[in-house]
Amino acid sequence: MKINIIMTENDYLRFNEYYLEHSNAGKKTTRNIRILFPAILLCILIILIAVHADLTLIIIIAVMLVIFSIIWQFITPKLLKNSLKKNIQQIKNDGKLSYSESSTLEFTDDEIIETTDNSALKVKYGDIIYVGITEEYIFIFFEAARAFTIPRGCINKNIDLEDFLKGKINANKFVLA
Repeated sequence: MKINIIMTENDYLRFNEYYLEHSNAGKKTTRNIRILFPAILLCILIILIAVHADLTLIIIIAVMLVIFSIIWQFITPKLLKNSLKKNIQQIKNDGKLSYSESSTLEFTDDEIIETTDNSALKVKYGDIIYVGITEEYIFIFFEAARAFTIPRGCINKNIDLEDFLKGKINANKFVLA
C-alpha cells in the first residue's frame, strides 16, 4: 500500500503540538513553565513577609498571586503553541524546512519506506515506538521526536490504515488523542 503525503506548514505545526502535549519531554516543559511564574510570585511574597512589609500589601500580593497563577495555568499551553508557530515560521524564513513537503509512504509486509525527492528512509514495524491517532492525523513515531505524519486527507477512503497498522504493530503502542 502506498500513500502520497503533501505536508504543509500547518501539518508540521500540528505534529509539534502533538509531541508537546503527549511526549514526556513536552509534558515536562509545559509543567516547568506552568510552575515558573507562580514560583517567582511566591518568592516575592516571601520576601515581602520577611522584610515585614505592610500587611495590606502582603494580602494584595497574595490575592494577585492566586489570580495570576490560575490565569497562567490556562494561558501556558497557548503561549507554548504560539512559540512553536513562531519558531517554525523563523525556520521557514531561514529556508531550512524541517520536513519534506512531498513524500510517499509505502507500507510493505516488514517495514515502512518513506521516499522524498532527496532521500529514502526504511523503518521496520518492530522499531515503531508508538502510533498517535487523532481525528486529523496519524503519527507513527520511530524515534523519540521523529514520526511519519500522515494527514487523514491524504489517505484513500478505501484504505483502513489503522487496521493495517494494528496488524503489524503491538496494540499497546497505539495512543488515541
